[in-house]
Amino acid sequence: MRVAFMVLGLAAALAACGPQKKSEEDVAGPVAAGGSSAQAVAGPAAEVNIDDGAVITGGGQPAFAPQYPGGAVVTAMTAVENGRHGGVFAFTTGDPVERVFTWYRAKAEAGGLTSQTNVETAGARVYSAEGPKGDVAITAAPQGGGKTYVQVTWSAKG
Repeated sequence: MRVAFMVLGLAAALAACGPQKKSEEDVAGPVAAGGSSAQAVAGPAAEVNIDDGAVITGGGQPAFAPQYPGGAVVTAMTAVENGRHGGVFAFTTGDPVERVFTWYRAKAEAGGLTSQTNVETAGARVYSAEGPKGDVAITAAPQGGGKTYVQVTWSAKG
């Protein structure tokens, strides 16, 4: 999917910018509530924000790929390259896979995206949608202990 290529492309573009002479203090953001830490790296063509905490701090995600209500974010990455935003975040929730899937599908459809992939296997769901505003892919799977693990990958056009 184009989103995965964009995220990988952003990482490659950032690496291609050459070594950035920055100390750990230059790239490490403040420690957020809950013990998470954020890092940001900027090059001439791209900016990447990475967080491993309770909330998504890089922001910028479109209405069709918001943070899930009550979800505990495990990790998040947002990137901007030449004005185009994209990102990926993962979280856990006590809600079942089907509820998460239905919620994100409704957000995608409300955002004008058209379903592209809708697969269910062994209790897990994979969904993707795209449209003029961007694209989104969601993977939701049971994690055990009554938890669901979810990964959301998105990109926004314009």
